[in-house]
Amino acid sequence: MRHLAGTLGADLRSPPGESEAALTLARPTPLSLWREGLDGLLDLGLAAAALPREAIPVPGLTRARARRGRDSRTRP
Repeated sequence: MRHLAGTLGADLRSPPGESEAALTLARPTPLSLWREGLDGLLDLGLAAAALPREAIPVPGLTRARARRGRDSRTRP
């Protein structure tokens, strides 16, 4: 473990029975920041698409009107 920590440039402290290490990470690149941002937007889009229609507030549309409109669409 000490050899591995040394090759990664980690600061390793090991009191009896425990081990703790701190890694020095490389700075993020513009591409990695862009990718992380796109992942967040994709997650937001998927979360919005998974919402039930009743959870999305529509101004001027009450629950009774929404129910009536939904029932009239399902009836012949």
